[in-house]
Amino acid sequence: MRRRRIVGGQESPGRAARKSGAHDSEPANRPRRAPPAPRAVPARPHDFPQGLTLGALFTLYAGERWGALWRGRLRDLPESPTAPALRATAVAAAVFAQVPLAAHLLWAAGSTAGLDAGTAAARTSDFHVLEAVNAVLAVCAVTGVLLLAFRRGGRLPSRVPLALAWAGSAQTACWGGWLTLAVLAGAGDATERTPQATVVIYAVQMLAGALVVTLGAHFFAERSAALASSSVPVRRAVEAPAPRESRVP
Repeated sequence: MRRRRIVGGQESPGRAARKSGAHDSEPANRPRRAPPAPRAVPARPHDFPQGLTLGALFTLYAGERWGALWRGRLRDLPESPTAPALRATAVAAAVFAQVPLAAHLLWAAGSTAGLDAGTAAARTSDFHVLEAVNAVLAVCAVTGVLLLAFRRGGRLPSRVPLALAWAGSAQTACWGGWLTLAVLAGAGDATERTPQATVVIYAVQMLAGALVVTLGAHFFAERSAALASSSVPVRRAVEAPAPRESRVP
């Protein structure tokens, strides 16, 4: 049977330290390290199948509910009273989109300008493919919004520029906005690690996508109002009671 070692009526300091848990290697008053702050990193390539699936399901739903809004050709669309404002918005979106387009093209070609050291060191072939896709989507957004605003390509179905603007704005507005908010809402460490050029690029990308979304929403609002006004006389004619025949003896 083991005996406790008593020194001066008390247990030995070593045994007391083991019982109290004071044998930890780090002192109790040592400050703890803060967890690493979140970083804005490019999308992973295996995220695209999920995005394509959700986009296909939304396309089927939108075609069933709002299919009448994008029927017809560009030359058949009525002239909008706000056409000058829409064209100015489209030109502004195209100008702003040149900044992220140039950045994605440079990153796809292998440049490290505007990238932090961690992202530049971790680049693979998937990174270059992803940046090339981002550049293509930026071109789609610009092409779609300019076709809608200036009504070029008269024989082209209106759903083609709408689809280009929709797909392009989804990447420019949503992804650019997400990365911008991730950097601005993160801790100071994350902001210091992310180059200011990257923050500016994604902020301008978010602005360009927001302008494309605004023009698309205005287009759908005008089309919906035009279709509703054109169907009112027909509906009234159908609902109007038939005239009674006068019976004169």
